[in-house]
Amino acid sequence: MVVALDASGTTPGTGYDQLAGTVGITNAIFQFSAPSAIPIGTKLIVITNDSTDAIIGTFSGKPEGALFDANLQLFRIRYAEGSGNDLAIVRDDGGVRLTGIKLNSSGQFEFRGLGTNNVTYSLYTSPVVPTNQWTLIGTSTADAGGVFNFTDPNAFQFPTRFYYSVGP
Repeated sequence: MVVALDASGTTPGTGYDQLAGTVGITNAIFQFSAPSAIPIGTKLIVITNDSTDAIIGTFSGKPEGALFDANLQLFRIRYAEGSGNDLAIVRDDGGVRLTGIKLNSSGQFEFRGLGTNNVTYSLYTSPVVPTNQWTLIGTSTADAGGVFNFTDPNAFQFPTRFYYSVGP
């Protein structure tokens, strides 16, 4: 099965294609075109699931959060948007973001980030800002959905610690 959608604007139904119904897309091929410029941050709900359950499966090669391009524009796929069970295509800039942090039972900070699929990111830290003395504490390669993780084993040794992450 192939699901082909396009967007030339930001209004559902007229500016971009929108499907509705109970949704099962396991291993379907997703094709998306956007011949017009879509503003970064725009969320296009392309499938509105009329059931209360989640969308069944994912598109072939497009796991949750996967970054892909259409007409030299970057988009990210989201399977739990809208009412929580709708599929959205979000116009993205391809940048890197730290999206979560937690302190584990060993006193280490664990970070989660979102970037570009299969790209390696570096995490740097400093006890003060502003500074030009950042220390590399690790690298991590994002999975097929763009998610990457880091652990700072020395976080507990500092009363204050600042972080930033970069990719290629």
